[in-house]
Amino acid sequence: MIDVDGDARLDVLVPHASGGTCPWDVPHDVYVMRGTCGHKIGTIAVPLDAATHTATFHSGIREIRTSASWASSGETDMVPDHHTRTRRYRFDGRMLRQIQDDTRSGRCHHCSVASCSEQ
Repeated sequence: MIDVDGDARLDVLVPHASGGTCPWDVPHDVYVMRGTCGHKIGTIAVPLDAATHTATFHSGIREIRTSASWASSGETDMVPDHHTRTRRYRFDGRMLRQIQDDTRSGRCHHCSVASCSEQ
């Protein structure tokens, strides 16, 4: 949970029952809380990046940043490839919109191999 609107009250992230095969691919609906009522403002991927807690506001909502890192088996040998995916979401006055989605990859000679699968 995070305070996305700066009112000093935690807002709610609700995961979808079905989603991606990896935790960072599971969509979460973002609800801004007003008392006991939640108002859906959009859907994001998680996990939240620490920079979200201090991000600037756009139309009354913090810019939301998410990031995930993982390793996968190397294409030709056992040296894993390391990946980092970052996304940014900005509120346009009506809903959150994804404004950035970048993935960086590189060889990782010191990481363990990790992979995701459906459960």
